[in-house]
Amino acid sequence: MFPSLLRRYADELIAASVPELCRKVSTYDLHYRDESGRPWPVPFAAYIWKRIDGFIVDYVKREGARDRREGGAP
Repeated sequence: MFPSLLRRYADELIAASVPELCRKVSTYDLHYRDESGRPWPVPFAAYIWKRIDGFIVDYVKREGARDRREGGAP
């Protein structure tokens, strides 16, 4: 990720990520099984990282677009 964007949005990003993190914690399935019914344990860190990583990218894109519309920093 771009360090300058992370510095710019860090506080807001952390605040916005907490509710998303809580939602994902509540849906984590320690006993997940694949389509065939075989156990397929997914480490919690991998499970949460995929969602939080996507959340960060979406958030920075959305805020960057808003800044450009409002004439702020890119």
